[in-house]
Amino acid sequence: MYFFFILFIHLSSVQLSSLDSLFVRASVGRFDMLELNAPARESLSRIADGSAVEFLKGKIKDASAREFLTIVEIFKLMKDEGRAAVLDLMASSDADIRSSALYIAGEMNDSMLLSRASDLTWDTSWRVRANTARILGTDSNGLFLQELRILMLDTIPSVRLNALVSLEKIQKLPPELLEDVSLLLGDSNLFIREKALDVLLKDDSSSFEILFKRKDSIPILVTALFFVRSSHPGSCLELRKILDTADEDTKKAVFINLLFYSPSRVDSLESNFSELFQAVFLEGAK
Repeated sequence: MYFFFILFIHLSSVQLSSLDSLFVRASVGRFDMLELNAPARESLSRIADGSAVEFLKGKIKDASAREFLTIVEIFKLMKDEGRAAVLDLMASSDADIRSSALYIAGEMNDSMLLSRASDLTWDTSWRVRANTARILGTDSNGLFLQELRILMLDTIPSVRLNALVSLEKIQKLPPELLEDVSLLLGDSNLFIREKALDVLLKDDSSSFEILFKRKDSIPILVTALFFVRSSHPGSCLELRKILDTADEDTKKAVFINLLFYSPSRVDSLESNFSELFQAVFLEGAK
Protein backbone atom coordinates (compact mmCIF):
# COMPACT_ATOMS: atom_id res chain seq x y z
CA MET A 1 0.00 0.00 0.00
CA TYR A 2 2.75 2.44 0.99
CA PHE A 3 4.67 1.42 -2.13
CA PHE A 4 1.89 2.64 -4.44
CA PHE A 5 1.63 5.90 -2.52
CA ILE A 6 5.34 6.63 -3.00
CA LEU A 7 5.10 5.80 -6.69
CA PHE A 8 2.19 8.19 -7.12
CA ILE A 9 4.10 11.05 -5.52
CA HIS A 10 6.74 10.71 -8.23
CA LEU A 11 4.36 10.53 -11.18
CA SER A 12 6.21 13.27 -13.04
CA SER A 13 8.80 10.68 -13.98
CA VAL A 14 6.28 8.00 -15.05
CA GLN A 15 5.36 7.39 -18.70
CA LEU A 16 1.72 7.66 -19.85
CA SER A 17 1.52 3.90 -20.39
CA SER A 18 2.02 3.45 -16.64
CA LEU A 19 -0.39 6.15 -15.55
CA ASP A 20 -3.55 4.18 -16.14
CA SER A 21 -2.33 1.20 -14.13
CA LEU A 22 -1.27 3.31 -11.17
CA PHE A 23 -4.42 5.45 -11.30
CA VAL A 24 -6.73 2.43 -11.20
CA ARG A 25 -4.74 0.54 -8.56
CA ALA A 26 -4.67 3.59 -6.28
CA SER A 27 -8.45 3.97 -6.49
CA VAL A 28 -9.38 0.60 -5.02
CA GLY A 29 -8.99 -1.20 -1.73
CA ARG A 30 -8.23 1.04 1.24
CA PHE A 31 -6.78 3.85 -0.84
CA ASP A 32 -8.96 6.93 -0.62
CA MET A 33 -7.66 9.18 -3.37
CA LEU A 34 -9.36 12.26 -1.97
CA GLU A 35 -7.69 11.94 1.43
CA LEU A 36 -4.38 10.13 0.86
CA ASN A 37 -3.26 11.19 -2.58
CA ALA A 38 -3.04 14.99 -2.44
CA PRO A 39 0.69 14.79 -3.37
CA ALA A 40 -0.26 12.50 -6.26
CA ARG A 41 -2.84 14.97 -7.56
CA GLU A 42 -0.24 17.72 -7.33
CA SER A 43 2.26 15.61 -9.26
CA LEU A 44 -0.21 14.82 -12.03
CA SER A 45 -1.13 18.49 -12.39
CA ARG A 46 2.53 19.36 -13.00
CA ILE A 47 3.17 17.02 -15.93
CA ALA A 48 3.80 19.53 -18.70
CA ASP A 49 3.79 17.45 -21.89
CA GLY A 50 0.01 17.14 -22.10
CA SER A 51 -0.02 13.40 -21.40
CA ALA A 52 -1.71 13.81 -18.02
CA VAL A 53 -4.48 15.96 -19.52
CA GLU A 54 -5.18 13.40 -22.25
CA PHE A 55 -5.08 10.59 -19.71
CA LEU A 56 -7.60 12.34 -17.44
CA LYS A 57 -9.88 13.27 -20.33
CA GLY A 58 -9.90 9.63 -21.34
CA LYS A 59 -10.93 8.62 -17.83
CA ILE A 60 -13.91 11.00 -17.58
CA LYS A 61 -16.64 8.80 -19.03
CA ASP A 62 -15.87 5.57 -17.18
CA ALA A 63 -14.46 6.98 -13.92
CA SER A 64 -15.88 5.87 -10.61
CA ALA A 65 -17.34 8.58 -8.38
CA ARG A 66 -14.10 8.71 -6.39
CA GLU A 67 -11.95 8.89 -9.52
CA PHE A 68 -14.16 11.58 -11.03
CA LEU A 69 -13.87 13.83 -7.98
CA THR A 70 -10.11 13.36 -8.10
CA ILE A 71 -10.09 14.38 -11.77
CA VAL A 72 -12.02 17.52 -10.83
CA GLU A 73 -9.41 18.41 -8.21
CA ILE A 74 -6.52 17.83 -10.63
CA PHE A 75 -8.10 20.04 -13.32
CA LYS A 76 -8.51 22.76 -10.72
CA LEU A 77 -4.81 22.49 -9.86
CA MET A 78 -3.89 22.70 -13.55
CA LYS A 79 -5.55 26.14 -13.86
CA ASP A 80 -5.17 27.35 -17.49
CA GLU A 81 -4.39 23.88 -18.81
CA GLY A 82 -7.30 22.44 -16.85
CA ARG A 83 -9.64 25.16 -18.16
CA ALA A 84 -8.60 24.39 -21.73
CA ALA A 85 -9.24 20.69 -21.14
CA VAL A 86 -12.75 21.35 -19.80
CA LEU A 87 -13.56 23.66 -22.73
CA ASP A 88 -12.54 20.85 -25.05
CA LEU A 89 -14.71 18.35 -23.16
CA MET A 90 -17.70 20.71 -23.38
CA ALA A 91 -17.45 20.50 -27.17
CA SER A 92 -17.53 16.69 -27.18
CA SER A 93 -20.06 14.93 -29.40
CA ASP A 94 -20.81 12.65 -26.43
CA ALA A 95 -23.59 14.09 -24.24
CA ASP A 96 -22.35 12.23 -21.15
CA ILE A 97 -18.94 13.85 -21.50
CA ARG A 98 -20.49 17.30 -22.02
CA SER A 99 -22.56 16.78 -18.90
CA SER A 100 -19.50 15.73 -16.87
CA ALA A 101 -17.55 18.71 -18.20
CA LEU A 102 -20.31 21.03 -16.99
CA TYR A 103 -20.05 19.58 -13.51
CA ILE A 104 -16.29 20.23 -13.53
CA ALA A 105 -16.86 23.77 -14.83
CA GLY A 106 -19.21 24.46 -11.95
CA GLU A 107 -16.64 23.24 -9.45
CA MET A 108 -13.91 25.36 -11.03
CA ASN A 109 -16.16 28.46 -10.90
CA ASP A 110 -14.33 30.05 -13.83
CA SER A 111 -16.01 32.92 -15.73
CA MET A 112 -14.77 31.67 -19.12
CA LEU A 113 -16.15 28.20 -18.47
CA LEU A 114 -19.49 29.59 -17.28
CA SER A 115 -19.76 31.71 -20.41
CA ARG A 116 -19.12 28.64 -22.56
CA ALA A 117 -21.60 26.66 -20.48
CA SER A 118 -24.32 29.20 -21.26
CA ASP A 119 -24.03 28.19 -24.93
CA LEU A 120 -25.32 24.74 -23.95
CA THR A 121 -28.69 26.17 -22.90
CA TRP A 122 -30.15 24.78 -26.13
CA ASP A 123 -28.29 21.44 -26.05
CA THR A 124 -30.23 18.46 -27.40
CA SER A 125 -29.53 16.43 -24.23
CA TRP A 126 -31.79 17.24 -21.28
CA ARG A 127 -29.04 16.08 -18.90
CA VAL A 128 -26.68 18.64 -20.38
CA ARG A 129 -29.36 21.33 -20.10
CA ALA A 130 -30.04 20.33 -16.49
CA ASN A 131 -26.36 20.62 -15.60
CA THR A 132 -26.17 23.93 -17.45
CA ALA A 133 -29.09 25.22 -15.39
CA ARG A 134 -27.40 24.03 -12.21
CA ILE A 135 -24.07 25.77 -12.71
CA LEU A 136 -25.26 29.10 -14.17
CA GLY A 137 -26.36 30.07 -10.68
CA THR A 138 -22.69 30.01 -9.68
CA ASP A 139 -22.63 33.61 -10.85
CA SER A 140 -24.79 35.38 -8.26
CA ASN A 141 -24.75 38.69 -10.17
CA GLY A 142 -27.27 37.50 -12.73
CA LEU A 143 -25.14 37.51 -15.89
CA PHE A 144 -27.07 34.52 -17.24
CA LEU A 145 -30.67 35.50 -16.43
CA GLN A 146 -31.81 35.14 -20.04
CA GLU A 147 -30.42 31.61 -20.26
CA LEU A 148 -31.94 30.66 -16.90
CA ARG A 149 -35.31 32.01 -18.02
CA ILE A 150 -35.19 29.70 -21.05
CA LEU A 151 -34.14 26.73 -18.92
CA MET A 152 -36.78 27.53 -16.31
CA LEU A 153 -39.47 26.99 -18.96
CA ASP A 154 -37.91 23.79 -20.34
CA THR A 155 -40.14 20.78 -21.02
CA ILE A 156 -38.10 18.57 -18.65
CA PRO A 157 -38.85 18.91 -14.89
CA SER A 158 -35.22 18.40 -13.80
CA VAL A 159 -34.11 21.28 -16.01
CA ARG A 160 -36.83 23.58 -14.69
CA LEU A 161 -36.02 22.72 -11.09
CA ASN A 162 -32.27 23.27 -11.50
CA ALA A 163 -32.94 26.64 -13.15
CA LEU A 164 -35.09 27.71 -10.21
CA VAL A 165 -32.41 26.60 -7.73
CA SER A 166 -29.93 28.79 -9.61
CA LEU A 167 -32.32 31.75 -9.72
CA GLU A 168 -32.73 31.56 -5.96
CA LYS A 169 -28.98 32.16 -5.58
CA ILE A 170 -29.05 35.39 -7.58
CA GLN A 171 -29.15 38.56 -5.53
CA LYS A 172 -31.77 40.58 -7.42
CA LEU A 173 -34.29 39.38 -9.98
CA PRO A 174 -36.18 41.77 -12.28
CA PRO A 175 -40.00 41.86 -11.94
CA GLU A 176 -40.50 40.54 -15.49
CA LEU A 177 -38.53 37.40 -14.59
CA LEU A 178 -40.58 36.98 -11.41
CA GLU A 179 -43.66 37.08 -13.64
CA ASP A 180 -42.28 34.07 -15.51
CA VAL A 181 -41.45 32.30 -12.24
CA SER A 182 -45.05 32.73 -11.11
CA LEU A 183 -46.13 30.62 -14.10
CA LEU A 184 -44.49 27.65 -12.40
CA LEU A 185 -46.71 27.92 -9.34
CA GLY A 186 -49.18 25.79 -11.29
CA ASP A 187 -46.56 23.23 -12.35
CA SER A 188 -47.53 19.56 -12.04
CA ASN A 189 -44.32 18.87 -10.11
CA LEU A 190 -44.53 19.58 -6.35
CA PHE A 191 -40.83 20.35 -6.00
CA ILE A 192 -40.98 22.89 -8.82
CA ARG A 193 -43.99 24.63 -7.26
CA GLU A 194 -42.21 24.84 -3.91
CA LYS A 195 -38.97 26.16 -5.41
CA ALA A 196 -40.87 28.71 -7.51
CA LEU A 197 -42.46 29.92 -4.27
CA ASP A 198 -38.99 30.22 -2.66
CA VAL A 199 -37.76 32.32 -5.59
CA LEU A 200 -40.78 34.63 -5.49
CA LEU A 201 -40.39 35.19 -1.76
CA LYS A 202 -36.93 36.70 -2.36
CA ASP A 203 -38.75 39.89 -3.40
CA ASP A 204 -41.99 40.13 -1.42
CA SER A 205 -42.94 43.52 -2.78
CA SER A 206 -42.82 42.70 -6.49
CA SER A 207 -44.08 39.14 -6.06
CA PHE A 208 -47.08 40.20 -3.97
CA GLU A 209 -48.29 42.45 -6.77
CA ILE A 210 -47.78 39.65 -9.31
CA LEU A 211 -49.72 37.09 -7.28
CA PHE A 212 -52.44 39.58 -6.46
CA LYS A 213 -53.04 40.04 -10.20
CA ARG A 214 -52.75 36.35 -11.05
CA LYS A 215 -54.35 34.75 -7.98
CA ASP A 216 -57.37 33.50 -9.92
CA SER A 217 -55.12 31.51 -12.29
CA ILE A 218 -52.88 30.02 -9.57
CA PRO A 219 -53.92 27.02 -7.42
CA ILE A 220 -55.56 28.40 -4.29
CA LEU A 221 -53.35 26.46 -1.88
CA VAL A 222 -50.14 27.73 -3.52
CA THR A 223 -51.43 31.31 -3.33
CA ALA A 224 -52.37 30.81 0.32
CA LEU A 225 -48.92 29.46 1.15
CA PHE A 226 -47.31 32.50 -0.47
CA PHE A 227 -49.39 34.81 1.72
CA VAL A 228 -48.56 32.69 4.80
CA ARG A 229 -44.84 33.19 4.19
CA SER A 230 -44.87 36.70 2.76
CA SER A 231 -43.99 39.66 4.97
CA HIS A 232 -45.86 42.08 2.70
CA PRO A 233 -48.35 44.14 4.77
CA GLY A 234 -51.22 43.08 2.55
CA SER A 235 -50.58 39.36 2.89
CA CYS A 236 -52.74 38.82 5.96
CA LEU A 237 -55.80 40.40 4.36
CA GLU A 238 -55.40 38.31 1.21
CA LEU A 239 -54.93 35.16 3.26
CA ARG A 240 -58.08 35.99 5.19
CA LYS A 241 -60.06 36.28 1.95
CA ILE A 242 -58.77 32.88 0.81
CA LEU A 243 -59.47 31.09 4.08
CA ASP A 244 -62.95 32.61 4.38
CA THR A 245 -64.03 30.55 1.38
CA ALA A 246 -61.47 27.71 1.42
CA ASP A 247 -62.41 24.07 1.87
CA GLU A 248 -61.26 22.12 4.91
CA ASP A 249 -58.35 20.46 3.09
CA THR A 250 -56.89 23.86 2.19
CA LYS A 251 -57.30 25.08 5.77
CA LYS A 252 -55.52 21.99 7.10
CA ALA A 253 -52.68 22.44 4.63
CA VAL A 254 -52.26 26.05 5.77
CA PHE A 255 -52.19 24.88 9.38
CA ILE A 256 -49.49 22.29 8.64
CA ASN A 257 -47.34 24.91 6.91
CA LEU A 258 -47.71 27.29 9.82
CA LEU A 259 -45.98 24.72 12.01
CA PHE A 260 -42.77 25.49 10.11
CA TYR A 261 -42.79 29.14 11.13
CA SER A 262 -41.80 30.93 14.32
CA PRO A 263 -44.40 31.63 17.04
CA SER A 264 -44.06 35.33 16.32
CA ARG A 265 -45.14 34.78 12.71
CA VAL A 266 -48.11 32.68 13.79
CA ASP A 267 -49.09 35.28 16.42
CA SER A 268 -48.87 38.02 13.80
CA LEU A 269 -51.24 36.18 11.49
CA GLU A 270 -53.59 35.11 14.25
CA SER A 271 -53.96 38.66 15.55
CA ASN A 272 -55.47 39.67 12.21
CA PHE A 273 -58.23 37.07 12.21
CA SER A 274 -58.06 35.10 15.45
CA GLU A 275 -61.46 33.38 15.22
CA LEU A 276 -60.65 31.97 11.80
CA PHE A 277 -57.23 30.75 12.85
CA GLN A 278 -58.63 29.13 15.96
CA ALA A 279 -60.93 27.15 13.70
CA VAL A 280 -58.05 26.21 11.40
CA PHE A 281 -55.84 25.14 14.31
CA LEU A 282 -58.58 23.13 15.97
CA GLU A 283 -59.49 21.42 12.71
CA GLY A 284 -55.86 20.77 11.85
CA ALA A 285 -55.12 19.27 15.23
CA LYS A 286 -57.73 16.52 14.83
